[in-house]
Amino acid sequence: MESAVARVAELLKRSDDLDKVELITQRLQREKAAIDVQLKAEVKSHIDSTGGAVIKLADSKRIMAEIKGELMKIDRLCSESQLSVRDFEKINRLANIHRNFIKTQEFADNMKSLHGRIQQVNDMIEDDCGDGQGGIEAQLDSRVPNLLTIHYMLSEMRDFRDSAMFHAEKASEDTRRTTIKHFAPLDPLIAKFDRVVEDVGGNLLEFIRSGNTSLVVRLAKIIDLEEREDLKATVLLEVNGKAKQQNGGTGGGFRSPHMNGNSNNKNNSMSVTLGNNVAPRSPRGYPTLFLRAMEKSIKDSFEACIESFPGDCITLLENLAWIYTDLELTRMELATLVPKRWQIFDTVLKFYHVETHNLLDQVLATDPDAQSILAILNYVKDYYDTMKKGFSVSKEQLQPPLLDGKENDLYDDYMKLIVNKLNEWMENLATTERQAFINRDNAPEMDNDGRYALQGEVITFKMITQQIEVAADSQQGRILAGVVEECGNVLKERQASWEAIMTKEVKKEIRVAQLLRDKKKRKEAEKALANGQDIDSDDELQNNAGLVDYMIALANDQIRGADYTEALSSKVAPVVSQKYSTQITSTLETVSDGYVAFAKLCTNSLIEIIFSDLKPAFDILFETSTIGASAWYKGIPMSQITDTLAEYYGDVQSHMNPLLIEVFLDDLLDETVLHYLQSLRSGKHHKVSLKLPKASVQIKQDIGKMYDFFDEHHSSREHVQQVFKVFEHLLWILESPIEELGDKYTQLKAEFWDCPLSFFEAVVNARKDIDSKMAKELISVVRSEALLGGGPEEELQPTIMGRYGRS
Repeated sequence: MESAVARVAELLKRSDDLDKVELITQRLQREKAAIDVQLKAEVKSHIDSTGGAVIKLADSKRIMAEIKGELMKIDRLCSESQLSVRDFEKINRLANIHRNFIKTQEFADNMKSLHGRIQQVNDMIEDDCGDGQGGIEAQLDSRVPNLLTIHYMLSEMRDFRDSAMFHAEKASEDTRRTTIKHFAPLDPLIAKFDRVVEDVGGNLLEFIRSGNTSLVVRLAKIIDLEEREDLKATVLLEVNGKAKQQNGGTGGGFRSPHMNGNSNNKNNSMSVTLGNNVAPRSPRGYPTLFLRAMEKSIKDSFEACIESFPGDCITLLENLAWIYTDLELTRMELATLVPKRWQIFDTVLKFYHVETHNLLDQVLATDPDAQSILAILNYVKDYYDTMKKGFSVSKEQLQPPLLDGKENDLYDDYMKLIVNKLNEWMENLATTERQAFINRDNAPEMDNDGRYALQGEVITFKMITQQIEVAADSQQGRILAGVVEECGNVLKERQASWEAIMTKEVKKEIRVAQLLRDKKKRKEAEKALANGQDIDSDDELQNNAGLVDYMIALANDQIRGADYTEALSSKVAPVVSQKYSTQITSTLETVSDGYVAFAKLCTNSLIEIIFSDLKPAFDILFETSTIGASAWYKGIPMSQITDTLAEYYGDVQSHMNPLLIEVFLDDLLDETVLHYLQSLRSGKHHKVSLKLPKASVQIKQDIGKMYDFFDEHHSSREHVQQVFKVFEHLLWILESPIEELGDKYTQLKAEFWDCPLSFFEAVVNARKDIDSKMAKELISVVRSEALLGGGPEEELQPTIMGRYGRS
């Protein structure tokens, strides 16, 4: 009841659920109908099962009653037959005495002929399997024609010995010793036959390959017979043991009811039963011997294979295809030549699997290298795939599991070895690269197109590609994706290492330039150098030349690395499943993006060096001091700027990857414009006071020189003009009457929405015709209007003026 209430509460959680009561009712009715159908089907099934069981019980009861009646008839007939014959006991006793006389005579005859039969069997074994030197070996070309005869005669003699030894137990000690001595020559003969069984049993597949299937069939018949006889012997021994316990431990052996000494034993001519006792046959274990011979032969084959390839794990694993060949021959040929109930394929498969497991354990014990571990993982995968596809045997059926289920541990070991190897290679390579980049004793190498290049990236990708191709050959998505991920991590670490080195060298280059520009510090430095002293711990003034060339080479290498990465992704991603393909693509895309980002950082750092070199020229732009003003109005600073830009660009154009040149020019254009505009700001050592219209004329000349340079080299005149539009607003603010300046700022913001007020303030303060008080009032009004106007209603792309004042 409570569960029903809870169910209703769950269905009717909200007030609007009441409108759905009819729909809910219909749904519940459908669910109930489905459950009722299932219940009826289950009940019917149980009723049918119960009815069948009741019928079987009734049949069993009837059959038991019939058997009981028949047994009672047999017992009655037996009793009546004894009573119907006069002197039945005497006749039965005399018949028994007569049989014993006959058996005794047979026993004596067999004792006399034993050694002759032993020699006869021995001669047959020597003829069929003798090696001429007293040894026994079943050759592949031997048909062993007497195998069944040998087994038959040997079994007779063994049965006879068992019978004799059974009866000798009740005789004197001397008789027992004599009996044992008489049968002693039989043991070496048994050993020889066992050797034949082992040779043939251990080489069944080879006999089949040689076309000697008859021998295989005959051996199978012998083993089948021995298996059945051993089972009978085991059962009789168990029954005999129980009988002794019930009789208080007294002997007498197994006694057949109503037979009065008649034996049901085999009708072998050498099997003798005396009195009422049956000689027990001890189990002879030929099925076990047969299986052990097969197992040993398989083990020997594996050991021979291992010895053929000492210390060569990969070649060893490549030469194990014979396992599948043997299993296929077992399934298609051997299984048809032996009893089906043996399930010989399952037995042979188990032997081969155990030895394969042991072989892999031995290989792992040799501390294999990364390539060998990959070969092991590949082999295990192929092994299970072949067993599944070729023999319909699942991985779960093959026990113990190969590698003891430690594939993940082995996979981790492989990845560690790969990472260690890559790190070792990268460290050795990085040491050489760092020294070349820092020392810069020689110019970078050039490729066929005249571009600067560093060879490290080529070497790196040769090593990376080698490892990835090896992993790809495994055709295992997990391994390939793992190797790609680790290689990606190594490449990202390499990018980070190069970034740190480059940043340090760029900062050092700029510090040296700044130090040498300071005359006082320069004289101190020159004096220290003359005295053989270091300037500081970084040896800053002893910086090596050629950094720009190496920066270009480094930037080019990043584009090359991105190309290599994309090519590698296109090559390996399609060879695995979608799951791992996505992972590989994502990893390599991240690496490629890192290369592109670092290439951009290289060009930015190169521009940073350029503008560090141009700092003196920018410092005297708009300078109002006598010397500075004279230089500026003569156009000297801008000529220096454009000449320096042209010189740097000449190196870039000649030796940089074309994909980077446009990026470099875009950034150079932005930085040049920003540096020029930022030079309008007055500072502690830089006072700007522009006398109009003379100043505006010179500014226009400066703008013209800058425009000519970029228009000549940049591929997009439209882009250059778009950036230079800010100079139009600069001139409007400089040349417009004071009362129109607020509108000019509004126009500036309309086109460059993120331009800070500080730019407008710097230009207004630079005008000599506007005093500071008037400037402050004007800027205050403009600031208030800007605050009232708010920001743009929609998100806009940042403009060049958004970076004004940030550097």
